[in-house]
Amino acid sequence: MILRHSKKALASAIVLSILGGQSALAAGFEKSILWSGKYAGQGGAAVSSASGAEALFFNPAGLAGSKGTEVSLNVSPTFSKFSGPVVTANSSVDGQQTFSPIFGAMGSYAVNEKLAIGVGAYVAGGAKADMGSISAGGGTHNPKTDLSIMEYSIGAGYEIIPGLKLGAAYRINQINADLTFMSGNDSVSLSDLKDTKASGFRAGLTYEGTGWAVGAGYRNGVDFTAEGTAASIVGGTAYTGSAGTAATTLPASWNVGGRYDVSSEWSIIGEYSRTSYGKVDQIRLTGTTGPGGALNLANTPVSLNWDDQNVVRGGLTYSGMAGWTWRAGGSLTSVVTSPAFARSTLTPPGRAYSFTAGFTTGLTSAIDLSAAGEYTMAKGTATGLLAGDYSANGYMLHTGVNYKF
Repeated sequence: MILRHSKKALASAIVLSILGGQSALAAGFEKSILWSGKYAGQGGAAVSSASGAEALFFNPAGLAGSKGTEVSLNVSPTFSKFSGPVVTANSSVDGQQTFSPIFGAMGSYAVNEKLAIGVGAYVAGGAKADMGSISAGGGTHNPKTDLSIMEYSIGAGYEIIPGLKLGAAYRINQINADLTFMSGNDSVSLSDLKDTKASGFRAGLTYEGTGWAVGAGYRNGVDFTAEGTAASIVGGTAYTGSAGTAATTLPASWNVGGRYDVSSEWSIIGEYSRTSYGKVDQIRLTGTTGPGGALNLANTPVSLNWDDQNVVRGGLTYSGMAGWTWRAGGSLTSVVTSPAFARSTLTPPGRAYSFTAGFTTGLTSAIDLSAAGEYTMAKGTATGLLAGDYSANGYMLHTGVNYKF
């Protein structure tokens, strides 16, 4: 039963479930390639090459030099599946396949030849993990994660001198989640978790020479406290709970990258990013649930012992066919999740690999269509309370339409 576990162990399970839902097949809160029919095809490496409306997310410096008005609509349907021990160590359960409608919608407007502004709304993180019906402790449980991080942004880019562009964007983050997770033979739910923070920004620069370009970007960290309601199933009996919260940080991140034109038809793009998940060392919880409300989630802060996230992205582009640009790429994400804290709805404690390929073609002189397929996989072995093998995989179809007028 839950009450037989130490409060610290249960609190750890709660936090790991919350944070695990925020990382779909990568590490930390964000999947390494979220959306973009265009840039997903080159492994998501875009800090040095993003331009037009989508630059608001990838590097706002790329807004500079835009011509006229542009609208960019992107949809990336994502199918994912998680596997790992749920109740018993070294006994893996295959979860249900889940669907996430990831999207991004942006617009940009050129004020003049040097200055352009952009506005947009897009998914900045989130995941779905559903382990199905689990019978344990006399009850039926459904451990799962359903979390989304939306971002609303407005920004501008300015070309200081020929080739050198600077940009910045203001961010509002909105978090929504419903979570159910196991602790031993019992389960705890945190439902209707919500928070909105308006303290974020992005900044970036790019410099483009003849046949090459470099870029760099930075995103500040944002603290949030998601508020919802706690509940539990203990010994087969369902209990309501009090209001509950989970407080942590969406950490700061920076990236650098470059593009080199091998010829008039071929280009190589590369990028490295680092996100400070190593600073997310503690989670603060509140709320009560269980028999008589005896389980107090605020007894102790929880240590995660995460490592910083390192992502390497790269790709090739080929534009030797009239009216078409072809892309291929991928990404490698380092281990962030500690093997001691692995859970079935948490990203596996291992590296994540993504492989992509796609194209852009002009439907008319004003409309471009882009699409890319992606396969992502991650697996690792845990040594903690639920030791065993964990894995996750996902399939994505990134699509985008850009309209210039």
